[in-house]
Amino acid sequence: MMIVHDPVDDLLKADAAEHRHQYLEDGGFTLRVLDDLPRHARVSSKQRIAIPLAFATIAALFVVCFTGGGNFFIDGMMDIATTSATPSSFAYVVLFVVFAVSSLVAARDS
Repeated sequence: MMIVHDPVDDLLKADAAEHRHQYLEDGGFTLRVLDDLPRHARVSSKQRIAIPLAFATIAALFVVCFTGGGNFFIDGMMDIATTSATPSSFAYVVLFVVFAVSSLVAARDS
């Protein structure tokens, strides 16, 4: 077994040992409060599979509905660069926002 030495962990342990005498006994109040806190909602494995699949399906529907069979990403970026309001540019922006927000939410929950 390989044990990794963590200097931050050592600092925290040293700080806890140094300030151990300052602990105030609260008669178990802290433990009761922590036990009464609501549990973090877990996402089931089925939901973890269904969420990316749903976003991929939505993205595919956007591409089918808003593009004329050309290269969606190139057309969308060129329309955005030339400030042309076309269905491709709108779909590109919407997809970018949806994927960015979902990535941030997924990163925050991890």
